[in-house]
Amino acid sequence: MDLTTPQGLRGLLVLCLDGRRKRTPAKLASVMPPYMVKALQEHAPDVAAARAAARQAQLAADRAQRAYVKKLEAWIRTPGTTVEAIDLLAVKG
Repeated sequence: MDLTTPQGLRGLLVLCLDGRRKRTPAKLASVMPPYMVKALQEHAPDVAAARAAARQAQLAADRAQRAYVKKLEAWIRTPGTTVEAIDLLAVKG
């Protein structure tokens, strides 16, 4: 497949979705190899920008989840502690 044109990239992506190993668009997005992502950036910069925004949002969500888990553990293990005190402990430690 020729990935130097939008039509070639689309053709390959259609094969990835509808070929012998059918994939959902969500699955394809999660397993797309770097060379396809590079071609996508070249031929569909708006789609590539949406991918980058989604990755940044996922990283932020992961950080928020870790912060929540730390606060939950601190609250569980330190009876009588307020959220404000937990925040202060997190800053210090």
